[in-house]
Amino acid sequence: MKTNNASETFIEEQCTWIDWKEEIDDAVFSLKEKFPHYLSVFEDPNFVTLIENYNAEMPEDYVPALGQELSCHNIVLYEIEEDSDRYCLYMHAKDSSEEFEKTAKSQKIKLIRYLQTRKKWGDPAKRISLAGQIPFEKYAVKGGIDLSFPFSLTKGKWIDIGMDERGNGLYIGAHYSFVDLRQWKPMEHHFVLEYSPSGIHYYDYSETHQLCCAVFNDIRIDETNTRHIKNHIRISATPYDLTSWEEVSCDEEIDTLSKPFWVGEHVILCYKNKIWAIPHAAKGARICRLIKQTPLQLKDYYPSRIHMPHGETYLSVNSVLFKVAHNPQNTIVLEEIMRIQDPIHQGAVSFEEGRIIYVSGGKLIELDLKLKKVIRTLNLTRMDRGATIKKYNHEWLVIYRWGYTNKELDIAQFWHYKTNTWLKLSLGNLGKYGVRNILMHPDGYALIESDECILKVDRLLETLQANKKNHLMSPEWDQQE
Repeated sequence: MKTNNASETFIEEQCTWIDWKEEIDDAVFSLKEKFPHYLSVFEDPNFVTLIENYNAEMPEDYVPALGQELSCHNIVLYEIEEDSDRYCLYMHAKDSSEEFEKTAKSQKIKLIRYLQTRKKWGDPAKRISLAGQIPFEKYAVKGGIDLSFPFSLTKGKWIDIGMDERGNGLYIGAHYSFVDLRQWKPMEHHFVLEYSPSGIHYYDYSETHQLCCAVFNDIRIDETNTRHIKNHIRISATPYDLTSWEEVSCDEEIDTLSKPFWVGEHVILCYKNKIWAIPHAAKGARICRLIKQTPLQLKDYYPSRIHMPHGETYLSVNSVLFKVAHNPQNTIVLEEIMRIQDPIHQGAVSFEEGRIIYVSGGKLIELDLKLKKVIRTLNLTRMDRGATIKKYNHEWLVIYRWGYTNKELDIAQFWHYKTNTWLKLSLGNLGKYGVRNILMHPDGYALIESDECILKVDRLLETLQANKKNHLMSPEWDQQE
């Protein structure tokens, strides 16, 4: 159905619209923006609980619920019919709604009034049963979180000083926090970095040596508002104290996106096809040198560290798998094991000596390091191609995805390596929250990174196992010749 000129003008000037797959939080935000005089209605405690209740639903389910709840406040929620897959919404006071509807009809503007089926005007909206929701505690943080134990780094508001000579936004720093997760609730240490907004991209903490290594991206502005960037490797025992970071000298400047890994008392940094090392960093050494460079493979820029069951460490760098060894002088030796056909982009784990499991392109892949080949694969179901894999504990592996929440996809899956038992964490189990990262705290509870918050879930695996709805059929692996 095509809209007429009057309808097009009304939609453009008076309405807001939401996508057919938009979440209720985003829809309510759009309504608040367009109709600020109704802001107090959306902040009513009953409305807040309604939004939480429908946070895993699609617009076809939550839009009638919004209309029903608005009727309690004598407000009508309309959809203006148009030829698109979006919802075009308008709010109007009930007292003058009849006159509005007559005017709309005369202008051939077609309206739909939203109420829930079998509900009367003024009745509260029906709530959805949340029997499957798992109890959790929430700790809100400002900015994006990089979940890791014991310290998580959050990146908050940028420090904006205007425009550079090309008309681009000019930033000299950002507000950061190191969130100490050793206890619940977490403790935040706030600080400001007078560097670019991505002042720290990657860092790694050694629990053995209680030291953190990070790559700082420093930025300076000259008199012409031109940026000058220099990268620094720094090490600290108290990362939230900026004065404690010790500078590491390097024979060449490393890239901003270089990723540090603690391996024993050493630090190894990787970026694309280059590997640097800071030997004996835990003993106070602060010199970094390039130790390896391989032919560049454009398909694999993301390094990974794999801890083996008997204590060995492997590195995947630029589609090459290395074993980290030491010679009699205790210097770092990288032993090339094999070339990897499917790159390790989203993590890798090992539950059995000589075997590595990783995810690539939406499938699990298991490598045999003695045979130097793939021995079996498994196509993941209810997961997308961007899924990430990591160890949850010494028996379970977790696969999770983040991005737009979708009822057709799980937000996480757990796999028991020895028994091939699978559990799912479905959209709605944690209310509106998805899983950007997950880890098991040493005290036994799960910590989950979601949108600007950290969730604490007690007995997560036990809760999932207790409900048969969370059990997945054990899939069949494809054995490789």
